[in-house]
Amino acid sequence: MINNPALNKNPININRALISVFDKTNIIEFAQTLTEYGVEILSTGGTSEALRKSNLPVMDVSDYTNFPEIMDGRVKTINPMIGGGILGLRNQHANDAENNDIKWIDLVVCNLYPFSETISQEDCTDALALENVDIGGPTMIRSGAKNVGWVAVVVDPDDYTIITNELNTHGEVSFDTRNLLSSKAFGHTAQYDTLIHNYLKDEKLSENFSITFQKHSEMRYGENPHQSSASYKIPGNNEANILNAIIHQGKKLSYNNIMDADGALA
Repeated sequence: MINNPALNKNPININRALISVFDKTNIIEFAQTLTEYGVEILSTGGTSEALRKSNLPVMDVSDYTNFPEIMDGRVKTINPMIGGGILGLRNQHANDAENNDIKWIDLVVCNLYPFSETISQEDCTDALALENVDIGGPTMIRSGAKNVGWVAVVVDPDDYTIITNELNTHGEVSFDTRNLLSSKAFGHTAQYDTLIHNYLKDEKLSENFSITFQKHSEMRYGENPHQSSASYKIPGNNEANILNAIIHQGKKLSYNNIMDADGALA
């Protein structure tokens, strides 16, 4: 353990990126931008296939680590070349990296298969739910988020433009941006773990109680017209409620509209 490590707050260059995403929205365009800036792209499975079909240069993680995907894909990115490449402190672990042929990974682009979609299926079993628990993805995300001084991590396709804009403007990524994205990354894995925890626990009055909400929509306004407001729902909740209703016509709902409609349903 390093005592009182210094946090690098300088901008960083992006030379190598690891991309592994379930939600492939805009990933081709983002990868194209990275390629134009000379970024080497590592990837896995379906993401690698999608990039290759778009004629983008990509190296499979298994080729990069010289270790195959094993156990039906359960073990893909759990490898010192990946973990060390993300977690290493550039100013303190350079010798370790060089001695073990580890190259730095400066950008992690990863989002997870929605666990809520698995457990909301009527025929979902415990075995199916557990089989859909991602291990490598959260490990990469948390590693990148922890090493915020040297790594940028992106879990939301809407944030690709943040990286793109910084590269276009400065050719590097600022600490403020990395810090913002790190916070979102920890939020992404926290919600993921909370859903798994709540699915598996049996106790009604357990020692620990966690709940997570996902933004559903921004409302027209809050309780009063000058106030901002948004609605949130529990991921995977398909019960009859106003947030699961379909608006066929009319304006976006306000806070009072939603409260009145919810009261009518009750």
